[in-house]
Amino acid sequence: MEHLHHAADADDVVMHVGVDRPVPWPDDDGAGADHAGAGVRWADEGHGPPSPDAAAREVTVRSPRTSKASSSARSAVPVHHHSRLPDYGDDTDDDDHDEAANRPLLQRGSPFNASSARSKRRPPPSPLSISTGSSQQESTCLDKVWRLTHKWRVELIIWMLLLMAIAIVVAAVVVKSNKEITAQDRACRVYCTGPILAAVARFSPYADSKTFVDMPMKQDPLDVLKAFKQIEPGLTRNALESFLDTYFLPAGSDQSSWTPPDFPAKVPFAHRIANTTLREWIQHVHEIWPLLGRKTNASVSASPSQHSLLELPNPYIVPGGRFREMYYWDMFWVVRGLIRSGMVATAIDITRNYFSLIDRFGFVPNGARVYYLTRSQPPVLNEIVMSIYNATGNSTFLLEAYPYLSKEYKYWNSTTTHKRVNIGLGLTAAPLTRYYADTQSPRPESYREDENTANVAGFDEQQRQIFFRNIASGAETGWDFSSRWLKDASDLSTIRTTNIVPVDLNCFMLRFERHLASIATLAGDRGKASTLSRSADARARAMLDLMYNETTGRFHDILLPNGDQIQGRVTPAAYLPLWAGVSPSQELHMRLVESLTQSRLLKHAAVDTTLSTTGQQWDSPNAWAPLQWLLVRSLESVHTSDATKLATSIKCKWLKTAMIAYHNSGHMYEKYDAVVVGKGGGGGEYKPQLGFGWTNGVVLDFAAELAATFDTACAHVA
Repeated sequence: MEHLHHAADADDVVMHVGVDRPVPWPDDDGAGADHAGAGVRWADEGHGPPSPDAAAREVTVRSPRTSKASSSARSAVPVHHHSRLPDYGDDTDDDDHDEAANRPLLQRGSPFNASSARSKRRPPPSPLSISTGSSQQESTCLDKVWRLTHKWRVELIIWMLLLMAIAIVVAAVVVKSNKEITAQDRACRVYCTGPILAAVARFSPYADSKTFVDMPMKQDPLDVLKAFKQIEPGLTRNALESFLDTYFLPAGSDQSSWTPPDFPAKVPFAHRIANTTLREWIQHVHEIWPLLGRKTNASVSASPSQHSLLELPNPYIVPGGRFREMYYWDMFWVVRGLIRSGMVATAIDITRNYFSLIDRFGFVPNGARVYYLTRSQPPVLNEIVMSIYNATGNSTFLLEAYPYLSKEYKYWNSTTTHKRVNIGLGLTAAPLTRYYADTQSPRPESYREDENTANVAGFDEQQRQIFFRNIASGAETGWDFSSRWLKDASDLSTIRTTNIVPVDLNCFMLRFERHLASIATLAGDRGKASTLSRSADARARAMLDLMYNETTGRFHDILLPNGDQIQGRVTPAAYLPLWAGVSPSQELHMRLVESLTQSRLLKHAAVDTTLSTTGQQWDSPNAWAPLQWLLVRSLESVHTSDATKLATSIKCKWLKTAMIAYHNSGHMYEKYDAVVVGKGGGGGEYKPQLGFGWTNGVVLDFAAELAATFDTACAHVA
């Protein structure tokens, strides 16, 4: 609203259209009483500077009663119109102020009102207000007006520039975010779903379904889809292969080999290894790191929609074989190995890649591919961070990690993502966590396999969607796949991952909460630390109440919705509550150790994954590096001689079977046979893979711990 201020006894009509800020109010004798800064509140929201979009307008005002001489002296005086007046901070409350603002102007003590204009509490007039009188007085007033308006204009320009800068920054962030979202969406039209992916699954031009979804596009995905539409009617295998050669590059061509700059020529603890054979082999394992190093090419950043690969700020270590990208839970054991190899700087840079992913997506995907954005893997980033801290003592790195870990914890502890479940009712409900993938479609990297399984089972559309979610959730567990997740141990179509609350996931979450509470305390966030500690205590109680079975002496996965324990499925996960510190009871610890020795999981070459031989790779007779490591740490937490001996035995068996397999084949395997020493594992959806990231990491970790005592400690192991 435009506010017009009149000098009540003057011939001139002087217009004041808003005032940006308090200004000196001229006394009757011309001296200024400076009221600037006294209780200023702005009329729009009570705070802040005037809006820059309230641009001044210049008008010329002349009273019909004013003489030509005096009129000409004032006719060119600019009068600024503004959209709002400031609140001058009188002693009325906000409600009174609002009420006054709605009254007619002459009833508000405005300069239109002569008596109000003489009041000592009257607001200052516009600097463009001039009174009648001599030309000298007018000149003096005009000088003051000029100085004040010049100052105001400078400040207004500064405010406008500041707001423009903020707007530019915000716009840049929005554009970048929209570009990224658009790029992922466009890439997913080819790599996550759609006619090309379905055609590749139908004709199977590649032995491994993952090959196609790792192939970069030569053109924009919309152009590729348009070209495919032209050949889709009557499509043949030859036509598809020709199309793929024309529009796609080989899988992995958007990455380059990379040697970590801190890679040392010799493994740092080699001098402590007394056994010559072990020392030479460990050196070979150490030298595999550069072979697994990768960095994304510039094309991934320049044309993200043409790649399934996600851009990362730093190079990374891949597991090996078909796994060309950075994965999530694999990296915990890779980092353990990198630390043993003296490559802490590389470990930190890789960890920052996970920070970047959390910053962009709110969680760590299964792997650094666009088609993995529907699921995660066991939450081990906090374990990675703590391993680096324990190796360096760098608390600054903990504080750097804190906001990212907090964000990831929110993802895992949310009912929005359907991962948090409360078993029971009301205040007694037990807060636990499950795996739950955000998809109802086949996994792109195993599209053909998922479609075939659903078709053979004869599922209707609703059953297909449930199956696809459960199979993707099974991949999220890291145990893809195992009879552990199946209703019928021999039938993959009966997978029910989202109905199972796993023991080991809740062990990971319990440690996550305790680690995050410690870091929150370091950051001075005591309220959050207290909340996390209470959550950890509640989780531990729930695990004891719902998962522990006194008869079997071990923990069991539980089945939703009733929370019944799943019987007859024995796995190493049943003993990880020792590592997580679920209970301080030494009696419980001893019962768990006794149960493990009677479980039949401890085989000749390594710890078995289950007691079921189903052909799935996370079943017997396969042995996996992370399960060996987790079980060793669980036993070492008991602090008894029997538990320690058992832990050492597991270390020795793992080192010997991996070393013999390497001497026989020249390779490190993804998994090994738990029964036959020196034999690689098998089964599952793909051929045995070589490399191999987490196997190397666990080998280096165990070897560093047994460096000086290997011969004596492992003498009893065949």
